[in-house]
Amino acid sequence: MRRPLITLLAAAALALPAFAASSAISPAPAHAAGCSAWAMSSNNVFRQSNNWFTHLYLDYGRWIAYTQTHGMYYYGTVEWRSFTQPLVKFRVTWRNGAVGVYEGHIDSWGYMHGTTYDERNPASRASWDSVYPATCVR
Repeated sequence: MRRPLITLLAAAALALPAFAASSAISPAPAHAAGCSAWAMSSNNVFRQSNNWFTHLYLDYGRWIAYTQTHGMYYYGTVEWRSFTQPLVKFRVTWRNGAVGVYEGHIDSWGYMHGTTYDERNPASRASWDSVYPATCVR
């Protein structure tokens, strides 16, 4: 009884790296150094260095932002300043009065990276990275 269990565990240990390699998250399907146009998903997540996650989503043609901490949700409206590749600039006017300014770029894999600060409190800064890539459309 002990030998079949050891054989099963050994087989599982050998198969795990192959499974992990085959199920790894792949980058944007259209990695192209020459990509000239990117399209964002209608649902985006940005991980900030201050441990906040900012979510942007398209709601009936209007971009909405939300973030959540300690069980509370905070909402805001998004105003796009630029999405001319590779630059990304937008503002989020939060309902609590803060105005987040986000500036960054899109890398060759479609991921966005940048910095953010509160327009009304510029000392409040963080870096950010998109969790999901944009898609190359041209």
